[in-house]
Amino acid sequence: MLINICVAGDFTTKPSYSSPSPSGTVAVLLNIEKALGRDDIVGIDELFPCKIESRNEIQRLIKDDIKNGKITALFFTIFFYNAENTLDYIKELKQRFGKNIRTIVGGQLVPFARKAYLKNKDIDTICVGDAEIILPKLLKNLDTGNLKKEYCGWVADQKRERIFSGVDYEHFWKIKERMKEQKRNGSIKDRGRRISQLTIQGPGGPGCTWAISNTKGPCSFCAIQNVMVKNETTIEEYLENERIVEQQLHPDRFFDIANNFLPTLNKKEKVEWLKNYINTRKAKSIKARKFVYLNVSSVDDEIAELLREAGVTEVYLGIEHFNPTVLREQNKPYKGISTLEKCLSALKKQGICFASGIVLGAAAESKDSIEAVRDGIEWMVKNYRNSMSTAGILLMQIYPGSKVFDKLKKAKLCPELIAKFSDKGYLSRSEQKNLIKGWVDHYSDASLDEILKFRKEMLRYLEKEGVFGYEESY
Repeated sequence: MLINICVAGDFTTKPSYSSPSPSGTVAVLLNIEKALGRDDIVGIDELFPCKIESRNEIQRLIKDDIKNGKITALFFTIFFYNAENTLDYIKELKQRFGKNIRTIVGGQLVPFARKAYLKNKDIDTICVGDAEIILPKLLKNLDTGNLKKEYCGWVADQKRERIFSGVDYEHFWKIKERMKEQKRNGSIKDRGRRISQLTIQGPGGPGCTWAISNTKGPCSFCAIQNVMVKNETTIEEYLENERIVEQQLHPDRFFDIANNFLPTLNKKEKVEWLKNYINTRKAKSIKARKFVYLNVSSVDDEIAELLREAGVTEVYLGIEHFNPTVLREQNKPYKGISTLEKCLSALKKQGICFASGIVLGAAAESKDSIEAVRDGIEWMVKNYRNSMSTAGILLMQIYPGSKVFDKLKKAKLCPELIAKFSDKGYLSRSEQKNLIKGWVDHYSDASLDEILKFRKEMLRYLEKEGVFGYEESY
C-alpha cells in the first residue's frame, strides 16, 4: 500500500480551516502513481475529518498490510508550515511500526536542508526534485526491495515536457464526505454561499510565470527558486483532467494552485491563451467555477472580461504593499497605485471578487511606509468593499531558499537559528518568530512591536468594515 500524507501544520489563525480544499500535492502524487499502474494507493491529509481520525485510518491501513505480510510505503510532503509536525509524526510511526513501514519524504523544504533529512534515522528515503521524474524509479526499487536513501531528479534538468499532469481524487480518503461538509459548514464561500472546492494544477505552475520571465527572478521573500521551470501542459490535457474530476465529484469550484493562472506575461499571448481556454472549456461542457492566482499587473479590462468568460469568480492578488520603495525591495512587478486601481476596477466591472495579501516587515519598512499601507487598505475598502473576499495582513516570513534568507546568512545575522535549520531541517514557530525579529531589528526603520501594533489596528478596522482579515500564526 502507498499512503500519501499531508500532515497538518500551524495554519493561519483566521479563517477557520474547516473542511478546506484537499491537498493538491497529494492529489498530484496520486495521479502520477495511478498513471504508473498502481491501484493500491490512498491520499490522506489531516485537515479532514481531523488529525485523530486521519491517523487512526493510517494505522488501520498499516496493520492490514502487516497482517497480509506487506510493507507500507508512507509518502510525506514537507512544507515550511508542517515540517516540525511531520517529522514528529514520522518518528512516532517508526517507533511503533519499525521495519514494517518505509518512510519517504519530499517537498518544498527538503532541497534546502538535504543533509538534515539524510541523517534523520526515522526517514528511509528522501526525494529532491519532481515526483514525476523520481517516482517511476523509486516505485520499481520499492517493489524489488532495493529502496535507496536518496532520489534526485528535476523536470528542468530533463529538458523535456512534463510526462504526467493533473490530479486524482478517486483514491483520496473520504473525499465525498469532505465535499458535503464543505457545503454544510466549510469556510470556503463564493458570493456569500458555502461551496465545495477541489484543487487542480493548471499550466501556469508550478513555477511562477512572472518570476520565470523576470530578469531579476522571484519576489524577495519567495521560496520557490527551485521551481523555475514552465509547465508545458496543453490546455486540452489540463481541461480534460478537469472534466474527468468534475464528472466524478461535481465540485462547485476548482482552486487552480498554479502560481499564476496565466502562463505568459505577453498581452497578445494572454488573450490568445484565454480564448483557447474558453473555447476548450465550452467544448468539454465544464461548469465548475474557478479561483486562481494572478499578478496585479496582469489584469486590465480586456483580460478581466475573458477571465469571467473562463469561469473565474475569484482571484488571489499578491498586492503585498502600497509603498513604491518597499515594492522595489520586495521585487514586485508593479510599483504604484494606478496599476492596482486598473486591475481592481477591471475585476469589479466583471463581478470578480479578490482576496489579497499585504506583507509587512520588508527591509525598507518605515513609519511612512506603514502609513501607506493604512491609506491603501482604507482606499481598497472605500472603493472595492463589495469585491473583497479576504485580506491577509502578514509578517514577511524568512523562509529558507528565499533571497531574504540568503541575505540574512551573508550578513551573518541570527547564526544560531541558521545553524538550527541546517541541523534539523526546519525552524519551530518560536524560532521563525525570532528570525523575523532579527531581520526587522537590523533592516527596518520600524520596530517589530510597531508593526504588530499597526497590524492589530488594521485587523480591527477590517472587522468593523465587514471584511474578513487574517494573520499568520507565527
